[in-house]
Amino acid sequence: MARIYDFNNFSSSSGSREDYEFRYELDFTDTTVVNPPEELKNLDTASVNVTYKSSVKIDKNGIYDIDFSISEMEIRFEMDDYPNESIIEEIELKPGVNIPQDQIKITKGDYLIPTYPSSITIDMKKANDSGKFYIEITFGKD
Repeated sequence: MARIYDFNNFSSSSGSREDYEFRYELDFTDTTVVNPPEELKNLDTASVNVTYKSSVKIDKNGIYDIDFSISEMEIRFEMDDYPNESIIEEIELKPGVNIPQDQIKITKGDYLIPTYPSSITIDMKKANDSGKFYIEITFGKD
């Protein structure tokens, strides 16, 4: 039988919340780029470093939800420019600063454990302006 050793932390009806921050890299197999601008049409790989927070919501019965929020993302694009060296372009995104918060959609898979991001889709809307991007990031697995 499970026991709650510090019942005072769990006894409020609103529950408790624990926040944690993590950094995770999604490589090219987990990153999808759609509608790139003309200068990125020969995109070979894209990877994303995501800094995110997970908020574990708990009450006296246990964990009842996990919420996620994005703190920042670093997107790295690599294009082949044979016979020259590859072209690398990096973009840093901060929600609420250079990309509107409502243009980042967070979805949860059926199974949240493990809790790290499992895939990301970046719709560039044929623009280099990160303020026009639409990003969908999935946590957990289906």
